[in-house]
Amino acid sequence: MSDEESDPKELLLKTHRKEKKDLQGKIQLLKKTSSKGDKKKKKEILEEIASLEAEMNLRHKNELAQFEESSPDICPEVETAPVTMGTFIEEENDIEENNTGGERVSKAQKRREKKAAKEKERINEIEKQEEENQHGARNLEAAKIKELLESRDLLLQEIPSNGDCLFAGLVHQLGLRKLEKSVKDLRKAATDEIRGNSDDYLPFLSHPVTGEMLDQEQFDKYCADMQNTPAWGGQVELRALSQALKLPIEVVQADGPSMVVGEEFKMLNGASDDDGGDGEKRLVLTYHRHAYGLGEHYNAVKSKS
Repeated sequence: MSDEESDPKELLLKTHRKEKKDLQGKIQLLKKTSSKGDKKKKKEILEEIASLEAEMNLRHKNELAQFEESSPDICPEVETAPVTMGTFIEEENDIEENNTGGERVSKAQKRREKKAAKEKERINEIEKQEEENQHGARNLEAAKIKELLESRDLLLQEIPSNGDCLFAGLVHQLGLRKLEKSVKDLRKAATDEIRGNSDDYLPFLSHPVTGEMLDQEQFDKYCADMQNTPAWGGQVELRALSQALKLPIEVVQADGPSMVVGEEFKMLNGASDDDGGDGEKRLVLTYHRHAYGLGEHYNAVKSKS
């Protein structure tokens, strides 16, 4: 093992480099989820990317600071060589006189101090932003949803934000009812319903750039992407899945009352209009507009007991 590989600080820096590389990969995936022409989505993605980078940089800074505190650098004494014309030129390039006390400080040391000062300023800005975020839309929304769920003895069940959140959330809810389905199953069920009843769904589907209703070719591509890729599902897919599963689906949100699609299936499944009485009859998701830089996201719920 080389000295570099056994150096604890180098190992820490190596870990940081790998995490930065992994984050870059995640950032590329996030960018690919942005639809062309959708400026709002693009802005939200850029905000999440900035947040991810800031959080990682802050953590790396803290880890390095902790390392430096536990393993302070030992600066060796520097031997002073006789001053000759040759060495004078070298020292003039590398050493400057400190005007305050006559102490000579190397330019390299000054560069390190300047870099450290800039890094400290940047960290302070990140911490300030994090403090402001405590009262931002994301946290306010999360607190409101948590309050709504607690009033019904429910807890949030986190679902990964990877494009499959709506479908994965419903897979979780169906699993609570002993109905085994996969994301792939639900994507197919939704698109089969949309294709089979295109007249009911086409009016709610529009081109992301022009805003016009999809033509047949665009409609076919939309369905193919929804079935075979991690395309984000929304209200159209909620309606389609409710019809395909013959179950009501409730979406709890911070802004306004809960939305229920497939209400016609309430009586079919013995559900009532009382939130406390039909919690196990309907599938329940939570809708988050500000939880991630991507903006819209669905989570599932579970009982406290």
